[in-house]
Amino acid sequence: MRQAHERADGSGYPEGLAAEEIDRYAQIVGLADVYESLTHKRPYRVKYTPIEALDMILKNKKVFGPKIIKALIGRIGVYPVGTLIMLNSKETGVVIMNRPELPFRPVVSVVYDTYGKEYSEPKEIDLAQNPILYIEDCVKEKA
Repeated sequence: MRQAHERADGSGYPEGLAAEEIDRYAQIVGLADVYESLTHKRPYRVKYTPIEALDMILKNKKVFGPKIIKALIGRIGVYPVGTLIMLNSKETGVVIMNRPELPFRPVVSVVYDTYGKEYSEPKEIDLAQNPILYIEDCVKEKA
């Protein structure tokens, strides 16, 4: 896909196309490629958490355009399935299901208690049904 490295603000390559000049599918592929790159380890850096990657993308929203970014968030969520998170209770879990209509309230499987001790049986918590609990942060991979 020749236009996948073109950017909505005209900063891409090979032709420096901007916004509507770029095929919509190429814009989607380009953003997905950037997100994938940010959320995977590279020889020169550790991987970014999904929330860090989205923050970087949102800080540069003119590069991709709001519709494409909104589509990415709608599809994968703010906390994609498999994301290791820490709740405000200091318990650690993994996201097991998202809801596009409630991107900050996924279902999580809590696997570690507040002291980092593994539960014998993980607890499934639907954050949409537990308004007192919320995701405080993503758990960062050790370097």
